[in-house]
Amino acid sequence: MKEIQRFRITQNLTRDTTNITIQNPDGGEFTLTFVDPKSLTNIVSGKLSTNMSAGEFNNAVKGYYSSVFNAWITVSKTLYSEDGNVTTDAMNASTIVFSI
Repeated sequence: MKEIQRFRITQNLTRDTTNITIQNPDGGEFTLTFVDPKSLTNIVSGKLSTNMSAGEFNNAVKGYYSSVFNAWITVSKTLYSEDGNVTTDAMNASTIVFSI
């Protein structure tokens, strides 16, 4: 009987992470302006708010990532209290971080 051996080579693919940090969120609206690295043109996000969910933030900025990098993104939202601990209470959050 013959022995079969298999050998697999894979690569670790580490994606870049971009953090948008908002100090003292007040619920106001803002936009982000991205620069296309190839054409050096500005791409403005949709309207953003500190009250929006990670999914809504994703929808507002995914156009840039898909058109420039042909990439699908995921976004997470983390709230931090005044003492730096993670919290789920948006009213007591002193910092919000959206991670793309």
